[in-house]
Amino acid sequence: MAEPVYTAAERAAIAFDALGVSPSVREKLFPSAAGALPPDTFGESFLRSVRALLPREQSEKWEESQRGVEWFENLLREYAARGVTCVTRYSPAYPAGCFSLPEPPFVLYCEGNASLLSLPRFGITGSRRTLPQIEKLAAEYARCVSRKFAVVSSSAAGGDSAALRGALESGRAICVLAEGSQVAGPACNADLFARIRKDGLLISEYPPSFHAPVYRFSARNRIVAALSDVLLVVSAGSKSGTLITADLVHKLDRTVYAVPYTPGVGSGEGCNALLKDYAKCTDKSVDIAAAFGINLTETECVPLSEREQKVLFLLRDGPMHSAALAEQLGLKPQEIPAVLTLLEMKGKIVPVGGNRYSLL
Repeated sequence: MAEPVYTAAERAAIAFDALGVSPSVREKLFPSAAGALPPDTFGESFLRSVRALLPREQSEKWEESQRGVEWFENLLREYAARGVTCVTRYSPAYPAGCFSLPEPPFVLYCEGNASLLSLPRFGITGSRRTLPQIEKLAAEYARCVSRKFAVVSSSAAGGDSAALRGALESGRAICVLAEGSQVAGPACNADLFARIRKDGLLISEYPPSFHAPVYRFSARNRIVAALSDVLLVVSAGSKSGTLITADLVHKLDRTVYAVPYTPGVGSGEGCNALLKDYAKCTDKSVDIAAAFGINLTETECVPLSEREQKVLFLLRDGPMHSAALAEQLGLKPQEIPAVLTLLEMKGKIVPVGGNRYSLL
């Protein structure tokens, strides 16, 4: 694959990032507003500013980078060998939504199919503690919307990873990492990252080998929000970081959807709070498919597991108590609520009071 060709402003931004120049200094030299013209990095005025703001060693090394000195050219070759494309604030592929953030990413390090950034993008996110049934639902939503959108989510385990796996079937998965792509975790997602690198797109605001401090991990949420033209929250506790992403998308005046939960399900408390505040309700993926003109049937989007089919069979003669359903299915009492919640979201059953359920 041919090495990317960068403009002078792009080279300057990449070099500043590689040198670890502080964000406050970068902001003084590189405008972050949408449509702002790149600085004249070879101009005398810009050079004087660099010398005034940077320590001598840093400023000299930056000047070397602009003259094609070996350290910087080697760095660009290393990035290219790893399949990394640097998308800066002055790159045509830089997502316009990022300019709406208080702290726009200076450089986005992309591995994989960067053309996905040019597609409409649908964010799907959930908490790390997502019920297995909801993870399956997240993957099904992603399969549906990836017919028309690129699906954006973070690298976290749980609902986010499930959505990315669903979107990978169409090759339209965009994963926003919390640190550099070569060191990103969690370790359990190593195979997933490899698949996305091959068939989708990995994005980080940090160079490939950069270990971000833990307190910066939540910063990736703002990038997920900026990239999402629409957002679906499939799970969220009352204090979940997922709620930060949803609030950012809402503040950007974009649509937020949330999956409803039965009261008492901890991993759904945040979803129910969003529904009370501003989110739109969706309990099956055909809702969103219909809203965005995706030609899918309900049966394609919402398959039933063997256990769910058994519940529907048991309810064929009339309402039953959840405890009786659990006993008939050989489940522990604490296991049945998740099954019933998923069937409610799929529009198959309805609570009729007293922990009893009926076919819809």
